[in-house]
Amino acid sequence: MKKTILNLLLFLACMSSCSKNDSFEKTEELSNPVTVSFMTNISRVTGSSWENNDSVGISATGTDDVTYTNVKYLSDTSGKFTVSEGVQPICFKNMNPMSFTAYYPYSDNNGTVSVNTLENNSDCNFIWAKADNVPYSEAPTVNLQFNHSMAELRIVVSAQDGASLQSFKNMTVSGLKHDGNFTTADGKAAVLADAPAKNWDISLTEVNDKLEFKGYVLPQAISDLSIRVNSASHNITFDNNNSFEAGFYYTINVTVNSDNTVNVETTIFGTTINGPYDSSKAKIGYIDVDAVSNDDDMAASKAWFKKQYPYGEVLSLLESSDWNLSQFSVIWIHIDRNGINSGWENLKTGAFDDNVINALKDYYTKGGNLLLCNHATQLLVPFERLNADRAPNSFGSGDGSSNVDIWGINAIINKMYDRRQHAIYEGLFTTGAGDHDMYPLIGSGIKEDHNCMWDFNAFRYDKKVKNNILWFEEENNAVILGTWEHVVDDAVAGIIEFNPTESINGRCIAIGVAAYEWHQNDVNNTYQSHIEKMTQNAIKYLDDKWYERVNSNN
Repeated sequence: MKKTILNLLLFLACMSSCSKNDSFEKTEELSNPVTVSFMTNISRVTGSSWENNDSVGISATGTDDVTYTNVKYLSDTSGKFTVSEGVQPICFKNMNPMSFTAYYPYSDNNGTVSVNTLENNSDCNFIWAKADNVPYSEAPTVNLQFNHSMAELRIVVSAQDGASLQSFKNMTVSGLKHDGNFTTADGKAAVLADAPAKNWDISLTEVNDKLEFKGYVLPQAISDLSIRVNSASHNITFDNNNSFEAGFYYTINVTVNSDNTVNVETTIFGTTINGPYDSSKAKIGYIDVDAVSNDDDMAASKAWFKKQYPYGEVLSLLESSDWNLSQFSVIWIHIDRNGINSGWENLKTGAFDDNVINALKDYYTKGGNLLLCNHATQLLVPFERLNADRAPNSFGSGDGSSNVDIWGINAIINKMYDRRQHAIYEGLFTTGAGDHDMYPLIGSGIKEDHNCMWDFNAFRYDKKVKNNILWFEEENNAVILGTWEHVVDDAVAGIIEFNPTESINGRCIAIGVAAYEWHQNDVNNTYQSHIEKMTQNAIKYLDDKWYERVNSNN
């Protein structure tokens, strides 16, 4: 099951017994009840989407004894719900407002549901929604904003170089209470007053070269929490009043050293599972092209991503048929290969194929934001954001050589357009480059000359009308953010922001300068922190823009 965080519509189909008659008189009482449709913008559980026959209980109250109690709806894999045969769906029977509550998972024991997180943890992801005083309309739709009633514990085990994780797949968490109740009327989950703390034996699974565990926890105060890793026990402290709170997840990070000893991060921080379009609801993604090409620069960027965004997701090309990209606000595609020829079709491999490219195109078209780096800037063509004759045309893929130069970015384009205030440059310092300043990205040593950027002169714009920069920006609804450090005219562009268009709702930042090299081969790059900071800035900027768009649409 894959997570579906964003814009999931749950249309509760009507039964014939509850059909709408468009010709009824607009009196308070309706001669023909009108079916209510429901929608939500979060999935049933963090980490999963709706499946066939997932069941939700919905109740409704109105005036004049209009009451529905614990009506059971069943889902399909697309998130659409129908009532079971013979069950009457919820309807407006008059023109007065109604109030609704909904919860998952459904229980015949409406009211109070017993909870035991040791015996059936996977069934304990309780979510609850309420919508008060919804007015009548001819086609009533209720937006159910679900909230998580449980807390979540996450354990992540990482290995240093050469360390094995095989003996760390089983651990024990002590100090938690596991017996409690969930109340369907108010969505509250709580431990029983006399519940004892019990040991919780857990099994971790391999995910992207790590071991991970996620489990649901009843909200509760904690006095003594520990985790047993092999033969050693480690105490865990909190940063937030020593308690697990509903709607938050808490993480324990374990590092396995090369000598098989472990380090345990002993303070865990609560982060919201869900909220109104906050950063915990949408994820940052990284396309794992390195898994099929084994390039040092892509391996370096992937390693940094996993450390920088521990709850981002590295998307395996081998699992692309199961991708659910709608849960991501930003997806980063970094392709940097020695020896390939120019042209987006040369990026394809047995795994990075047309199906993957079409899935990413669909994501981008529907509003997902992209960070395209190095040779990946060419993907703007199959994504139909650029015509083929406007593809990056200043291209390199050689092994490179050693020189003493500092390569970087000039953000004052054509000595006319100062783009230094763009968020991508926040926190970066400048150095001198002749008569102007630049942002350095890579220092003295071996450099791979892997440009994949734009030579505007080849487009033969009429410069008597306007300069190359204005031609390209206006023609493509784009903003030139940077060029090579030594370029002071309108000839080329190395970093471009592509704004949304009428046909493509997503935003893209394309970084195509060779100075953006993630792993300098012979030395530690003096300006590696600039590579990382620029990437972090770009992702944050795209993430912020995604939320601006989503909130403006809601």
